[in-house]
Amino acid sequence: MIEIGDKDILIGDKAPNNSQLRPFVVWFGEKVPLMDKAIETVHSADILLIVGTSLKVQPAASLINIAANDVPIFLIDPKPQLTYRKVTVIPTKASEGIELFKAFLIEGKPLSAYEYEQAEETDEILLACIRAIDSEPDNPEHWIQKSQRLGELQRYDEAMIYQDEAMKLLKIN
Repeated sequence: MIEIGDKDILIGDKAPNNSQLRPFVVWFGEKVPLMDKAIETVHSADILLIVGTSLKVQPAASLINIAANDVPIFLIDPKPQLTYRKVTVIPTKASEGIELFKAFLIEGKPLSAYEYEQAEETDEILLACIRAIDSEPDNPEHWIQKSQRLGELQRYDEAMIYQDEAMKLLKIN
């Protein structure tokens, strides 16, 4: 990783090895380079703060499920997505939400937030989801969603089958 501060990256900006500079982000279809570290960090977290994600893109979206059940989870998002965990939602943009969260955590100021917990998904809802997903068999996102839902229901063997299908479509080994 090369530190460039807050400078924009332009086409033609090169790293010392003469490769094009790029942001330190994971783009769609790329393998997450620090996923093992992320899993380890979330698994040992005392508090989980989620910022800047739709909670739809795998495998990062599954990190919320790795946190221990007693870990408070905060989500900064003006339009939060459904989750199957108890989450305290701070319904603002990231920059404002971070300031509110810091004031809450460090200074003990009240947090303008609400708790959100969707009821546990039933097999009936899961089956309806699977039928909808099966209508687009060439879309890897649908296989990933199916895998995630099965995982949430602790049906791991089935979940792995659908995860493998998604990986084949994404051509990830």
